[in-house]
Amino acid sequence: MTKCCRDVAERLVMITSENKAATGEAPSRPDAPARGSWFKLARHPATVRRALLTACIVGPVLIAINAGPAILAGRLTRTQVVQMGLTFLVPYLVSTVSSVATRREVNAGASAREASSRTGRS
Repeated sequence: MTKCCRDVAERLVMITSENKAATGEAPSRPDAPARGSWFKLARHPATVRRALLTACIVGPVLIAINAGPAILAGRLTRTQVVQMGLTFLVPYLVSTVSSVATRREVNAGASAREASSRTGRS
């Protein structure tokens, strides 16, 4: 399962880079935090990769907890299958929100240090 998720994450990063190249946008670098809107930060390749990895680890655990008995008994309903799909979405969103918040904090700190160095204050 982890290798599958890693492959999906790598493909999404590649697609994101191709889209940026097609639109003339500079490619993202993990060592250069993105600046801008929430959605731009959420689409950052490192954010997507981390969120997918988290979803691929936490999602199956939650599914096992919530639908394990029905899976083992072979009595899954259509509703449970939809819920299982949505179960992957929760850790993905939690990881994305956390990563975007962290990137914003890092960007704010970098901006403050940059402004401080321009004014000669430390």
